[in-house]
Amino acid sequence: QGRSSQYKGVYWDRQESKWLARIYHDGKRHFLGLFDDEEEAARAYDQAARVNHGEFAYLNWPNGRVWSAEPVVETGGAPA
Repeated sequence: QGRSSQYKGVYWDRQESKWLARIYHDGKRHFLGLFDDEEEAARAYDQAARVNHGEFAYLNWPNGRVWSAEPVVETGGAPA
């Protein structure tokens, strides 16, 4: 398993040994969660991108899979 992701918004977290998903919105980083699976993290990013950026969202799967959209929720103590 590599340490860089092929997906936008997905990063390898060395401390947790998991994939981290985050998105930038309104000039801030929003932590979306830690995931065992890289594609699961990418799906979380795509969901947040659709909600926060609408038709202007840059997605990992722009013409393929469609996932239900949930808004980004701020969580305390999220990684910077």
